[in-house]
Amino acid sequence: MKKKILINLLLCFVFIFTACGSPATKSDSSRKSNEVDTQKNENKDENISENKIVWILPEEFIKITKLQDNTVFLNQQLKKDGYNFSVSFKGVSGTGNNYYKDVMKEMKNNTADIASLGLDAKGEKVEPSVKLIKSGVFLNLNNYLKSAEGKKLHSAFHDKIWDTVKINGEICAIPGQTSQDGTSFAAFNKKIFGKNIAFDGSSIQELDDILNKVKLPKGTNGILWQLAFRDICEQLGYVYENGVVTDIKTGVVSCPFETSEIVEYLKLLHKWYQEKKLVALDDGENSEISSMKFAVWMGYTRDEVFERVRDNMKIVQLPYLFFTRTSGSTGVNKISKKKSEALQLLSLLYTDSKYANLLIHGKKGKTYQLKNGYAYDMEGNVKSEYSEIFITGIYDYVYPWEEEDFPRNRAKEKRSLLGTPAMQKSTLMGFVPDLTDFDDKMIKLYEVTSKYEEIWQKKDFDSALADAVKACNASESKKVERELNSQISKWRSK
Repeated sequence: MKKKILINLLLCFVFIFTACGSPATKSDSSRKSNEVDTQKNENKDENISENKIVWILPEEFIKITKLQDNTVFLNQQLKKDGYNFSVSFKGVSGTGNNYYKDVMKEMKNNTADIASLGLDAKGEKVEPSVKLIKSGVFLNLNNYLKSAEGKKLHSAFHDKIWDTVKINGEICAIPGQTSQDGTSFAAFNKKIFGKNIAFDGSSIQELDDILNKVKLPKGTNGILWQLAFRDICEQLGYVYENGVVTDIKTGVVSCPFETSEIVEYLKLLHKWYQEKKLVALDDGENSEISSMKFAVWMGYTRDEVFERVRDNMKIVQLPYLFFTRTSGSTGVNKISKKKSEALQLLSLLYTDSKYANLLIHGKKGKTYQLKNGYAYDMEGNVKSEYSEIFITGIYDYVYPWEEEDFPRNRAKEKRSLLGTPAMQKSTLMGFVPDLTDFDDKMIKLYEVTSKYEEIWQKKDFDSALADAVKACNASESKKVERELNSQISKWRSK
């Protein structure tokens, strides 16, 4: 799955479900009829356990996905394999604070056992997922993950991924598997550079020196550029969120266009771009990659095209980082009488392809087919289940569809990128800002900074940079920076 596609689709889902209502889908009467039919089928089916685990989702996702339908196939397999439980989804309001209130009600009334913590929208006062975790209604998994029984679920994620959902020292949510960490790279053409490249990714200036020492064959691009502004910030040790950047080592928040390291990086990109050493690739554009008409490819896609040219490149992983992210995670109700069964179910779904595919894709030969390892519907169309994987967080062991990253052994490939020397240590894990009094400012600020993320492509860089700084200041960047710096300082002093 493309990194940009993941981010863009996630934002699209959040926008659709928090601002515009659900997209065109089945009518409510049709959906209710289908739910009743599904319920009748479950009640009649002796191959499904009556010990039902109830899983809360935003109701829009139940409308637009086949998750509820696919529980029939999953539940039948669970019973066949000797598990004395089944699962059913229950929809509640999917909009911001209303979702928080509805989930809280279900948890406190003990009418549900599992809940998606929802997808957080940019600029919300306090992210609903964070509020839910801090509410105390979800089971603290710290001890469970260390137990013999919890090892299977713990093994589904790298330790650093578990840290991303840790709030106040407690893990009360299971992270989603859709995030792709450590994927950015600099790939050197071996025909031009040979096998030994003196570049570790720590200094982009070193890359300029390396390029200046080689003569490029005719028709060969110097650099194929595929990275986003967020990737640039991450390489330098900054988290770029809501229009500002935060230094993961010092905790200092600043305007990205007034942060010297970021500005110097952008200046170098501008230099390469003006000298026609750098070609910016659109997402999905890969002919230059396939033909190896480049000296260096600065990218992140690890799809079939990447696999075909992999042996012809020396790949250097670029610096990456982790930060607290709870959106899309899943929690278990701490007062549920089915906690053990709920955790067992989630362990199966996050670690076993048989159960994961039954829930996400359905039943092979009935709802989907496999061709060369890719999932297609029964008519032969690409079967991309973005909605299903985003809201459940179940992804690593699901059959891929065309043009996805990690098309072969996704779980192993993703894990191989973590815990490497390129991983930067953050002093801010566990910090979540409270935007209660200035969320509107951050929304406007992000709208401004996003317009200037590619200023290195402007002919007059200095003028464009000055415009970016002026626009940020006009959007009260300094007030936002002071507030966030104050919050981080107070958080660190606790």
